[in-house]
Amino acid sequence: MKYITIRFSAQKKSAPKGQKILDIPQGELVEFLDTTKAKYNGVDATWYKVRYRGHEGWTLADNLDPYLYKPKTGQVDFGNLQTVDAHDAQQYVIIDGHRKVNQCGIICTAYCLQVPYPTVVEKWKESNSAHYRNTMAGNRDKGTSEAPLINIFKIFGKDAFTTKEFFRSPALRKSYQTAYRMSEAIKNGYVIIAGVQINRYSGLIQNRGVWHWVVLHHFDWNGGIEGRLTVYNPYNNRDEWVSLEELQLSAKGGIGGVVYKMYDKKKEKDTEKSKDTNTEKDIAYKMGFTAGKAKAISEIRKFTDKLENEH
Repeated sequence: MKYITIRFSAQKKSAPKGQKILDIPQGELVEFLDTTKAKYNGVDATWYKVRYRGHEGWTLADNLDPYLYKPKTGQVDFGNLQTVDAHDAQQYVIIDGHRKVNQCGIICTAYCLQVPYPTVVEKWKESNSAHYRNTMAGNRDKGTSEAPLINIFKIFGKDAFTTKEFFRSPALRKSYQTAYRMSEAIKNGYVIIAGVQINRYSGLIQNRGVWHWVVLHHFDWNGGIEGRLTVYNPYNNRDEWVSLEELQLSAKGGIGGVVYKMYDKKKEKDTEKSKDTNTEKDIAYKMGFTAGKAKAISEIRKFTDKLENEH
């Protein structure tokens, strides 16, 4: 069973006064191994023996909460490229004899394209793209910006757009990734490869840490300031839940990244309504384009204009 630390927690060789092994930060996942009783601050207390990053030791049970989430795992097929170290993140791979850890963006494109990760890497390599050469050729292992990810989609014959471009208001000359606009995009088959911050050891999304790409693909929004998103996280190769507030804090306000139409959701016919009816569904359908980039950008602008004219 796994637990998550609710506060900064000392891990000791024995309970309660053993030599300290290390401090476990808040929000870390640990594996339960054993339990015992020992006095702490003058009262009987429960202690858990846990494994954390390969270290086994004891910590006060009150420092921990059960981690009950059972996500959908194994979302992307890595073939035989993953590293063999059990403590490594799922996204760590060996390519042409070189260990690579900054693969989150590339793995996200594999998830969106619904093809195995090795297929993406091989096809990208065969394209002789400058983005590939600069990012991961040989022993290179650089993180990716939006441009290399869009380049991968292009190699597969697919259109993708930066969030700045997709959500841009021509009238305001700025991009606004609001909850409503993200909800409408996801509702109509789009997914968002979003830049967030994660804990470097557990991969959990948090408000500070290392920058990382995830895929936002489902959004339960209450129409106000609250909501819950399901995200694909390549660090652990699984789906995870994150609140709208947690996402916004982690992304530092603006959701930067890439928008791609992953699902083809056809427009429902409603003969009783005019084509120009300003219903929420009609507005959402404006985003259901499948044509080339020029037409796509035109449709994006129509969508943002429509939203602005409503209010």
